[in-house]
Amino acid sequence: MSESDSFLDEVSEEVRKDQLLATLKKYRFLIAGVIILLVGGTAFAEWRKSSQRSAAEARGDALIAAMEMEDPAAMAAALNDLKTGPGAAVVLLRQAAAYAAAGNAVSAGEALDQVIAGDVPEIYKEMARLQLVGLPGGSLSRSDKLTVLQGMDSEGHPLQALAKEQRALINLDAGETEAALDDLKVLFLGEQFAEGVRSRAAQLIIALGEELPQPPETSEG
Repeated sequence: MSESDSFLDEVSEEVRKDQLLATLKKYRFLIAGVIILLVGGTAFAEWRKSSQRSAAEARGDALIAAMEMEDPAAMAAALNDLKTGPGAAVVLLRQAAAYAAAGNAVSAGEALDQVIAGDVPEIYKEMARLQLVGLPGGSLSRSDKLTVLQGMDSEGHPLQALAKEQRALINLDAGETEAALDDLKVLFLGEQFAEGVRSRAAQLIIALGEELPQPPETSEG
């Protein structure tokens, strides 16, 4: 392997790690929303509210404590007792990401399969499929991965940036450099995308020996 290939592999791996961390951070707000809904519910009778609130607060405390763990394996273990009940899909997504970060692809895949097979809103299933596509050591072929990403990369889709980023990495692994660059340049130039996504795209563009693209000039008039 040449030094340039080794450098590119190293950058690609760092981008994957950054993407995983970004995903973990993204789900923090979803879980926070679940906690708020659990704690702030007012539809129950007053005599039930106190006990429901106590249970929700205990669950919320456990979720927060798990999310603050630095060791991904410890986080996955802590979330194991919380993957049933309200917010289970979000917990499973976080657990899968933690398992993946810990190098346990099998357990990560099992957690994601539970979300995909569950009775949950489609957006959660798409999140699970997106994580499954990027799972190191996964069993999906390149064509299967690209099929899964179809539609997610469309303009306005909430997972557009992550889907494009994942497709670029898939094409890069397959040696399809031009196809990867097409997505990376769109991500880098897209002001609607988060700074972290644009920064990761820039890293890969530079690692591929390309200059960063310039935004198109706008006419004044």
